[in-house]
Formats: sequence, structure tokens, C-alpha cells
Amino acid sequence: MDYSHAFQLWKIEPPPWLAQLLAIPADQELCLGGSRFALPTPFLTPQEVANAHALLADWEIAGKLIPLAGDFHDLLCLDAATAGADLVLLNDARQELARFDGYDDLRRCLRTAQPGPNTDGMVISAWFDF
Repeated sequence: MDYSHAFQLWKIEPPPWLAQLLAIPADQELCLGGSRFALPTPFLTPQEVANAHALLADWEIAGKLIPLAGDFHDLLCLDAATAGADLVLLNDARQELARFDGYDDLRRCLRTAQPGPNTDGMVISAWFDF
């Protein structure tokens, strides 16, 4: 199966920039309004995209959103209802964190992820709920 066949479940063709989107390295993050968001990964295979169509209601995803990347908690989706094929970033509560007018708009917000604080060998009390 390829992406064209998977997208037929939503009755649309893949956007012309889909290959560029799928080639984004996993070490990227989105910088939006001074905040950083992890780019949801992994990118879904065509079969996973097709399988997602049957799970939209179970995962509380609007019917016109096509999951392209993520772990079904945080997701990057294509909005099949928009003529420009918007990309939508959703969090686990299915709140829309950001909307991009296609790949070029998203690409402008991409940065290589900055490493977080080194916590190797440390016990952080916030991890425990005493």
C-alpha cells in the first residue's frame, strides 16, 4: 500500500509536499510563539494511516483529520477539509496547539531540538508522589 491508497479513505490525494514532510529528521522540534514543541514521531506508514481511519472516533480525532505522525497521544495531522491541506498539531487532550498552512509554513517553525538538562544519575523528587 502507498500513501495515495491510504488517503483515498478520506477521498483526497496526498499533498505534493508529502515526501518532504516524511523526510523531516526525528531530532526536530517546533518553535511557536517562544515555546518549543516536540515534533510528533514517528511518521506513520501508509498502512498505519489507512488503519487510523477506522480508529478516528476511538481516539477522538475529527473525521477530516488524517494522522501522519505521532504516537496517538500527540499527533501531527493533515486537515483534509482545507483546500490548502493544513497541518494540525494536536496534544493528548485533542486540543489544537498549532495550525500550519502546508509544509512550507511548518518548515519555517522547525529547529533542531535542544538537549534538555542532563539528569543522568540524579533522582528528581518531582518524579515521586509521596
